[in-house]
Amino acid sequence: MNIPNSVTCIEKGAFGGCGSLVNIIIPNSVTTIESGAFGGCNNILSQIKSDIIQRFGEEVFES
Repeated sequence: MNIPNSVTCIEKGAFGGCGSLVNIIIPNSVTTIESGAFGGCNNILSQIKSDIIQRFGEEVFES
């Protein structure tokens, strides 16, 4: 999944529970990902998950 460059914030719960989500590209235009935005997304590839955590913090994966 590619997030469009027009997006600046991914809100709380936006992808919550999307267990089938494995790959996502987050552009530099996204400056905020709220807590729990990816809660329950356990199948995101580990390197992508690591990159997201480094940019926005672990809480984005909390349920």
